[in-house]
Amino acid sequence: MVQLKVLHGNARLASIRCSCSILDMSTVQEIENAIEKLTEEQIEELRAWLFDRAISQGATNGSLDLLAQEALNEKRIGRTKQL
Repeated sequence: MVQLKVLHGNARLASIRCSCSILDMSTVQEIENAIEKLTEEQIEELRAWLFDRAISQGATNGSLDLLAQEALNEKRIGRTKQL
């Protein structure tokens, strides 16, 4: 049994347990097979971790800057609505 803990700063984002050895996975197929064995709760934790990672990387490397600018422009010209 392997337990993966996903940390961001001092906060624990997720803890995923699986009966496979992540250290032995070297191909996408092996990773896909391991993911297929996860429970729905574990898949949701993995999805949240991947999303947070993508957002963090986008914020760091500037790839979200264009999207943020477009959203601000849409708000400025009145094309947004309050949710």
